[in-house]
Amino acid sequence: MVANGAYLGAGSKVMKNGRSVPLSVIRFKQLERMGFVQGVSDMLMIVPRGTKVGLSLELKSAKGRVSDDQEQMLALFSVQGWATAVAFSFDEAVGAITRYLNTGDPAKIT
Repeated sequence: MVANGAYLGAGSKVMKNGRSVPLSVIRFKQLERMGFVQGVSDMLMIVPRGTKVGLSLELKSAKGRVSDDQEQMLALFSVQGWATAVAFSFDEAVGAITRYLNTGDPAKIT
């Protein structure tokens, strides 16, 4: 998965046009040409439940924050009939997925 940047080669640099350019910038430009859109959630689960089309799940570290692009994309998914959630730990992610699969609502506790 590349949405969280882990695959983009953080710290690696290459020479391009006589300049040292972070490898992540080059890879991101390649991803953009392939249709990558900033802000799209890390996990899209296209499994209808109840009235929801699927689950859009943004994954963050414990100290992470949701960017403006991600907030806008989560709102767009929500308007289009998706359940949305942000998880700040593995346990939160598993809980949101489990609740979504069981109830159609990642926030609902059963």
